[in-house]
Parts: sequence; structure tokens; C-alpha cells
Amino acid sequence: MNKQVINKLLIFLGVVAYIYFGYLLLKKSFGGIQSKRVSIPKNSTLIVNFGKESAGLYSILRKSSMIKLEEGLKKAGDDPKISKIIIRIKLSYPWGWANIREIREILLKIRKKKPVIAYIENGDDRIYYLATAGDSIIMPPLGILLVDGLSLKIDYYRDLFKKLGIKWEVVREGKYKSAVEPYIQNAPSPEAKKMLKDILSGLYNTYKDDVAKSRHITKKSFDRMIDNGPYLTARLALSSKLIDKISYENEVIPNKDTISFSRYILSKNVLGFGIKKIGFLHLRGEILAEGTGANWKKIVPEDIIKILNKYRKDPFIKAVVIRIDSPGGSAYGADLIYNAIKRLNAKKPVVVSMGDYAASGGYYISAPAKYIFAQPNTITGSIGVFALKPNMKNLYKKVGMHRTVIKEGKNADFLEDIDSMGTTQKRIFHKGINSVYNEFIRKVSVSRKMSVDSVRNIAEGRVWTGQEAKEIGLVDRIGGINDAIEKAKELADIGKKEPVKIELKTPPLFRWQRLFSPWNSIYTPILMLSYRLVIK
Repeated sequence: MNKQVINKLLIFLGVVAYIYFGYLLLKKSFGGIQSKRVSIPKNSTLIVNFGKESAGLYSILRKSSMIKLEEGLKKAGDDPKISKIIIRIKLSYPWGWANIREIREILLKIRKKKPVIAYIENGDDRIYYLATAGDSIIMPPLGILLVDGLSLKIDYYRDLFKKLGIKWEVVREGKYKSAVEPYIQNAPSPEAKKMLKDILSGLYNTYKDDVAKSRHITKKSFDRMIDNGPYLTARLALSSKLIDKISYENEVIPNKDTISFSRYILSKNVLGFGIKKIGFLHLRGEILAEGTGANWKKIVPEDIIKILNKYRKDPFIKAVVIRIDSPGGSAYGADLIYNAIKRLNAKKPVVVSMGDYAASGGYYISAPAKYIFAQPNTITGSIGVFALKPNMKNLYKKVGMHRTVIKEGKNADFLEDIDSMGTTQKRIFHKGINSVYNEFIRKVSVSRKMSVDSVRNIAEGRVWTGQEAKEIGLVDRIGGINDAIEKAKELADIGKKEPVKIELKTPPLFRWQRLFSPWNSIYTPILMLSYRLVIK
């Protein structure tokens, strides 16, 4: 092959590559206008599975998303080819009360246009809550319905640790910061008990109000149904009018003209299209100081900051919506994410949508947003800090273990777990925790435009419902993801009818080089301390 032929071949390949990458760029900008075609017959029944997938590797790896679920359901509600929606709900469905309420609101709007049928094999109060979004609820004859009210169970380990020879030394800021109490007490403090009771009452009342409204019954009637539960067969639930019909699954789902939700969204451009884009990021799980090999349901600052920086630099991204489902975690990690969100918000508006919980560190990273949405039953607030240090001296004695520490420097054994903290060390711990707490309060004060004293009054590690958080100024409005997207468009001066694409990014689940490394977890004193300074 001569040189001229080679040059022509290279030019040809270059043109092909140019066209191909140009196509990918257009597809990325416009959200893939030509979605994969899936034939949808007229009068189709859409089958939506909640918790149907297995808990295996596929379930872990799939990029399931609340925004795809919500956008897909809304499109199905307006789709003339979809005549009916059947939701099948399993006990394995992972979402909590606030996320379920958000889905319910969408389904309740859909059922004004077309039938929505809920089929549950077995369920508890949470599953029943979702099912009541349907026009009718169906169960098989021997299905169990554990509708009997809400409860909180907390185990306390002080006596157990005492038997083991472990004593926990605790430093905390906030009298309601109760996450440490199971380590050092046998029962909750009066403050913690009152707070938990208030939270549970708030969740319970929202649950009863919503169900009574959607089932067209009085709240007192539903109270009686709950107090007569649980219902160990579906026939008992039917006689109490908690459900509407008894049938097997094959009798409920049509033999033809059905389409699964996963196939349906392939046929629809659920995230929209357009050159203007709204960035979307879902942060789920505990906030880490640093990533490990596997980061499933963890929030790793390094990964999140990379995504936020991409959003900040992308000229097509006009605003960003961040969905937060986190109880908190590392103060260090939360502060890094806070700073990245603050930088992004200085350039383009950031709107936070809170899910089941955005508490402590979860609230810390929410604070710098331009606008915050929550559900009435979202768990949020908990502005406080704690640190735990174990003293395992007696355990070492019991098992016959001995340790010698040779040091240079008065506090070089600061993190050692073989003895109690001395007066100086306790003072250092208190000083550090107080500094983190004051930083937390200051940042909430600046971000929410509240006085420091006002924030202190609602801090102390106290947890609030989303409704309470709105009333005290920690949240701007009650609403969900769609409300947050509409607000982001408004803040970015994007017209309501203007085409816009939702740019969804997901952090990596694995760090392969660490996952297969024999030194998967490397704990340095600094990293250990960053984990122990917890806002959770």
C-alpha cells in the first residue's frame, strides 16, 4: 500500500471520526432526540415495579434515579397511549416516607386523568402509604398487611460495652445531639426522647392526613383501622376497607398490551432536550472524608466536587438541582462539598431538593443553595457536632493484650485508645468540637441570611420535620424535584415553555485501583480524626 493510499485512508477515517463525535456532541446537547424506539400500542397498561428488582449486583450497579421515575410517570400521565397504570409494590422498596410522599403526589395527579391500580403482596405502613395513591388497592388472599402505626426502636449498649471493657468518651455540641447516646447510656435523655416523639408524631400525622384524603375517609376512621391492625390476611384488610379487592397478580395484570416502566422510558426522552441544560445530581448516603474501594450509597467529596466543577464550567448548564438524601457524616467531607456548592452557586443558581432526610451534614451541604425544598415529612436540621473516642484499657486486660506507647510530645498519644483522655486532651477535644459547631452555625447564618443567635436557638443538634424547618427558616418551600427544577429554570431566566435538558450525572460506585488493592483502607491519624468529627 503506497503512501498516497494510506493518506487517503487516514483522511477518510478522520472524517468518519469527526462526523461520529459531532453526532455524539449533538446527542449530548439535545438529550438524544432519537431515543431508542419502543412500540407502544394504543390502550396500553403501564406496569411500574417498586422494589421488584433483586438485591444482587445488577440492582447495585443500575443507575436508578428518582428524577427518571418522576419524569417518566408524568409523561405516562399525559400519554394518550397509556390507558391505565398498575403499580406493583414489594416490601423491598428502599425509599422512605418523604420520597414516597413525593411519588404519591405525582400518582394522585395521574389518577385524575386515568386509572391507577396498586397491587401489593405484603405490606407495612410505608408500603400501604404508597399504595393509597391508587384508585384501588388489590392484594392476594393470604397477603399480610402490617398497618398498625409507626414506632422507633433504638438499642442502647452502655452495659454491653461495660462488660466488654470499653468506655466511650464523648464530646458533643448540642443537647439534642443524640446519636452518641446509645454508646454511653441505657435509655434516651429527656431531650432526645421529646425530640424523637415530636418527629414521630409529625410523620404519623402527615401519613394519616394523606391517606385519609386519598382514600376519602375521615382521619378518625383511619385511626380506628390502624388501632385494629395488623391484618394477617388480605381478607381481614378487605373487611376493614383498607383495601378494595382480593385477586392474584395474574388476574390483575392484562395478558397483552402491557409495557414495563423501564421499556417505557426508553421510548421517551424523559430528561428533555435543548441546548440550555439544568444539571441534576442525587447525593445519597453517609458523607465520607475520603472514598474507599466501593462507595455504594456513600457521598465522596472528591467525586462530588468533580461533578460540581464540571457543571460550573459548562456554558450550557444554566442552573443545578441537587437532591439530598443524607444523615450526615464527616465534618471535613461536608465542608469540602459545602465550599464546592457555594462556588457553583456564585456563578449559577443551585436549588436543593431534600428527600427522606438531609440532616446534620446533609443540612450543612444544603445550606449554601439559593433555594431549598423539602417534603413535610423530610427529616432535616440537626445542626450539631460530636466526637467519640473509645477507651479499651479494660478490654485489653481481659483479653491479655498489652500495649506500650513511646512518645515525644505531650499529646502525641492523642488518638490512642488504651486510656482515658487527660484534662488537656479533653480541653483540646472540646475546643475542636466547639470550633466545628461554631463554623456550622456561622455558615448556616450566612447562607440562610439569619442571625447567629437565631440559628443557635434552632440548632443544639435538634432534628426537625420539613414542615417545621420551613416555619423556622431552614427550608424555603414544601415541594419535590419537579418544583426544584421549575425554580431553577426561573432563577436561570429560562422560560417555562423553553426546551431544556436535564443533565444527570452520577458519581462512580467503585475505585477500581483501591477495590483490588491489598491496602484498601488506609487509616492515618488525620483521616481517623476527620471521620470522628461527625455531624450526623
